[in-house]
Amino acid sequence: MCCYHKIKFSRGQGQRSITNAVSKPVPSSVQAIVACLPVSVCMKLRRKAEQLQLSASVLAGRLLAAIVVSNIYEAVLDDDD
Repeated sequence: MCCYHKIKFSRGQGQRSITNAVSKPVPSSVQAIVACLPVSVCMKLRRKAEQLQLSASVLAGRLLAAIVVSNIYEAVLDDDD
């Protein structure tokens, strides 16, 4: 939820302080989906987004949209590893 609401955690004098980042309004043609990810996955997604010069939210949205449009759910969710 913190990622979704763009709440950042920063260390201040040995304690955690929470600050709200300035958020952009979401266009009315877009609906938000909240996804809960393990911290390790979230960090990897953020790193890749930085490499692509995107926000993690935009990258996640593009990935999900590609899965839906291409109808490749089974390929992505293949658990036979």
